[in-house]
Amino acid sequence: FDEIRPVLAACVELYDRFYEDADKRAKMEERVRADYKQVPASVRIDFLLELNRRAAKHWDFEKAQELAQAAQRVVEGARWSPEHHIPLTAKVAEAFHRAQDERKAKLEAGVALAMFESERDRIVDIFRPEALLPLAEAFHAMEDWASALEVYKTAVHESVQNVNSRPRAEDLTATCLSLARHGVQPDNGLRQRILAEFDNLGSPW
Repeated sequence: FDEIRPVLAACVELYDRFYEDADKRAKMEERVRADYKQVPASVRIDFLLELNRRAAKHWDFEKAQELAQAAQRVVEGARWSPEHHIPLTAKVAEAFHRAQDERKAKLEAGVALAMFESERDRIVDIFRPEALLPLAEAFHAMEDWASALEVYKTAVHESVQNVNSRPRAEDLTATCLSLARHGVQPDNGLRQRILAEFDNLGSPW
């Protein structure tokens, strides 16, 4: 695994660099698909999504859609705990959005949201925000601002369910980092809730 992963990463970079050369691009994709069977399913998904991202960058939406579908098959073909299944499904939704397949993007995002609502009680409280943030990011990428903010608000709510200050601090920080990295502007309600919960943490947090 330690030997294969950097090779696959290099293939993705070459795939991007020589995208206009169909033959070289196909060879790099073939190499990734041949070798990634030797790595865990979650890593296979990461590489497929990265290829999807590079294809979309070059305006090749047909190929981006094909790669999103391949990632979806890997997600659906393995057994996951809810806290892993939800973010992976959200990432597939964002991949379909990059491929300009808005119908599939909305469908997958809806599946991820319904999964959280039905499986919430099976997810340990400290893992709930981690499951939700990729979904909020996917909704934001899809320009569904209202849904993105609602999921961020749910993530903040779930961040403070644990009685210990450290996991609350870590989850609230992760939410703030997600907002900043993705350029999401919180509304007044979300901003005030985050500030209030940070105030409630106490020393030394």
